[in-house]
Amino acid sequence: MANKITEYFNEHPIQKQMWLGSIYGALVRAMATPLTNWNNLVLRLHQRGKSTKFQKKHLFNPSMMDGATGNAISAIPTYTAAFGLRTLFKEYYTPGTWSEFVGVFMAGMAAGVLSTPFELLVQARLETKSTSTRKTLTTVILSNTPQALLRGANIIAFREGAWLTSYMAMLPLISGELQKQGLGKVESDAGSAVISGGTFGFFTAWVNTMRFERQSHAATPSCPPPYPLIVKKLWIKDGVMGFFKGAVPRSVHTSFTAFALNALINSRPEP
Repeated sequence: MANKITEYFNEHPIQKQMWLGSIYGALVRAMATPLTNWNNLVLRLHQRGKSTKFQKKHLFNPSMMDGATGNAISAIPTYTAAFGLRTLFKEYYTPGTWSEFVGVFMAGMAAGVLSTPFELLVQARLETKSTSTRKTLTTVILSNTPQALLRGANIIAFREGAWLTSYMAMLPLISGELQKQGLGKVESDAGSAVISGGTFGFFTAWVNTMRFERQSHAATPSCPPPYPLIVKKLWIKDGVMGFFKGAVPRSVHTSFTAFALNALINSRPEP
């Protein structure tokens, strides 16, 4: 049986990379759960008008791994698409073309919609301090409707499309520039992962803040606030800085994710 599976994947490199993507993505996203919870906590504190200054308990606490399963599942669509497309474009298209950028962005958007319910449940579980994702799911559906699970799908789709494009398109470009400066491929890939991941996390922090506001209170009877109202609320409260309150934890999260994925990729030979 094992030999048949190995033979199949050797003959179908795209499918092989899609499986690896789902496994690697789920593993890394689960490992990053404390960073996800830290980011959500900072946004929640800001929402309530409390201090967001870093405290050790924000990151290290008994519930630091709460939501790991949901995080892992939410990563599967994005990284299945990422690894599959990475191989597809390498096999059939010239890297760096517009077709690659557009295709990757669209795939990221589709993956973002699929991951939306799981991100919402992670946030709702934090808000309600629930000990069970299943109970949180039941609460969300009974408090509203099953459609509530898709709150924020459009902005998450945009975020994941941008992330996938950054990860797949920008990372190789930065790595190539670093290699021109004399760094080895492994060091260049690692450095470009941290740079591209951190930069992406910082400059798209506003997207994640909007996502958080849109998905808030899903476990209680409520209507999601429209995006113009969210923008107005954040602007009145803190101006531009209101959109970037979670920029630091978000940047750390995306840097770690890119670095860890890069390490896993480089631990295996190219397809």
